[in-house]
Amino acid sequence: MRLSTRCALISLDRKGRRLDLQSSDPMAITQGEYQNYDYDRMIVRFTLMQDDVEVPCSISTAAMDALEGRAGVSASQREAQFIRLRQRIEAAAMRKILVSELEGTPRGVVLRSIDFRL
Repeated sequence: MRLSTRCALISLDRKGRRLDLQSSDPMAITQGEYQNYDYDRMIVRFTLMQDDVEVPCSISTAAMDALEGRAGVSASQREAQFIRLRQRIEAAAMRKILVSELEGTPRGVVLRSIDFRL
């Protein structure tokens, strides 16, 4: 999946309002890879690509459970859950990249339940 800010990229903010992310900025954000589920930190790690730069991303398992409306997903099911929710997760991560809302070391996107609340 390749999204470029050269075309009209339509996204919604947390309250469901339309965001116009159209820009002449040549930055392109594309799908990266699922990396792993970290049981100790209760996160799923994945990447996005910003042009040729890999952007580390993570989402809390609580956020994924809230998106799906269920809790108690087993560790062996986390990758499948991420794949089912991938489009929504990556859209939220892309919004954070576009507004430079990066944190941690190395700088990356951290998604929590609040990032998906309306």
